[in-house]
Amino acid sequence: MGMEDPSASQTHSLLEQLARLDAAEPARVRWAHCATGDEHIAHLPADIRDMLIPAGNRHPIYDAL
Repeated sequence: MGMEDPSASQTHSLLEQLARLDAAEPARVRWAHCATGDEHIAHLPADIRDMLIPAGNRHPIYDAL
């Protein structure tokens, strides 16, 4: 028998797996709670936000199908 990871035999619920992922990669969940474009960029420094295209000049992405 080779070397095996004993934790590999443990099972975790989907909720627990997502909680572990959120703790390991918090950026993944940041966007799920943003309702507007302004909320998406609120965390950016002001000098970066100033370089973005103004909201009135942005073209939304549409499904062409």
